[in-house]
Amino acid sequence: METVQKAELKAEKSFDVLASVRLFQYDLMDFGAIRPETRQRVYDEEASYIAEGVNRPLHTEFTLHQQDGQLVYFHLGQWRSYIGSLANNLLIAQREAEADGRRGFMAERAASDLEIGYQITALQPGEKLAFKSEFPQAECDIYGEDFMSKELAFQPARKMGFLYEAEKTPDGRTILRSQTVDGNDPEAYAAAMESGSRGGSIDDMREAYDAAMQSKYGGEFFAGRRLEGSVPEENAWSAIARHHYLIDYLMEQTEVIARQNLPDEAAEAAKKRLTYGVWARLKETLDEESLGIAPAEYGNTGGDSIQPQIEAAYQLAAARGETLFGCGGAITGENAAMQATTKDIFESIFGKKMSCPFCGTTQYGDPCSPNQFCKACEAKVENGKVVSTGRRQIRKGFFEVIVEEFSAWNRKYKLEQEQKKEKLQNKA
Repeated sequence: METVQKAELKAEKSFDVLASVRLFQYDLMDFGAIRPETRQRVYDEEASYIAEGVNRPLHTEFTLHQQDGQLVYFHLGQWRSYIGSLANNLLIAQREAEADGRRGFMAERAASDLEIGYQITALQPGEKLAFKSEFPQAECDIYGEDFMSKELAFQPARKMGFLYEAEKTPDGRTILRSQTVDGNDPEAYAAAMESGSRGGSIDDMREAYDAAMQSKYGGEFFAGRRLEGSVPEENAWSAIARHHYLIDYLMEQTEVIARQNLPDEAAEAAKKRLTYGVWARLKETLDEESLGIAPAEYGNTGGDSIQPQIEAAYQLAAARGETLFGCGGAITGENAAMQATTKDIFESIFGKKMSCPFCGTTQYGDPCSPNQFCKACEAKVENGKVVSTGRRQIRKGFFEVIVEEFSAWNRKYKLEQEQKKEKLQNKA
């Protein structure tokens, strides 16, 4: 029987198209059936991935699970630390950045996610936390839209980002809400965050974002998208709920793939085709609805009727070269395996060896960085200015040191890429 450790070692990429298949396979081997907790997790993740690929605003709300006062998620037969999953995501992002320097900013984002995770776990009943995830325009300008979309699944055409609200309810539940916003306008994000900092809801934050867009560009906006009529577009999550039979079919066929125990390459090709086909059919159905065409009705035994529709939608979308963009990765109509690979060790996160000018202790970091911190004496430099010579009352944590050092490494890498791009432009 496969051990938990061996099963986890397979998931070494930030986006693994076989993640759901592997979760099902583990349960089938370990438990003889798919656990309800695993099925619910896979359903939520697959539906969310498909929803992000629909060209509509997306609003979601999930209640995070808790056990013994800690946030947890269900993985390989047991409840595990939510913070632990974020820390593992950071490790994977660091490894991928070491293999491909263009991914450095993704490691910074993973570090930020971990920091936010700690803040969410520290919420007290009645408290909220507002945060955002902007479209990485600077990196898109440097590395190009092709890399950002096909390798990292960002959506340059929409410049789509997210607004978030985490809330600890009076009865102790932790709820996470999200709202996509298009346009990537800094002033709009600032307005949204100001609303959130005043205790505004996720809807208040979205309205503040839209108000800033309207003030700047004129016209009416909803979730950063210019309104074509007086009624905002339907929430993509609501569209998923109305056509749940497609996600039900996706779940059924994912289990079929899991039970077949195919070689990874064949399983990956089958899962990509399945996910892409379901997305293509949903997109086709929504387009038909906009033209007044009623969608077909499917009963509980409608799998045989759905499959031809999905296969036809797959062929049409693939012929058009359309791409499904979702959280972490993109899928096209091709059967080629994902190319992302990583090294086993991320050796350069702490940078170069240097000495603290205040206490002489050996440190590891970027000596050229305008921000420095000594873990031994707690001396601190911010933006090139000494703000503490070692008498700070609050000791800086290990996590913050990681963020600073990796940010410095990433800044250097991006500067090198900008310089190379400038040289090429000058030669041309």
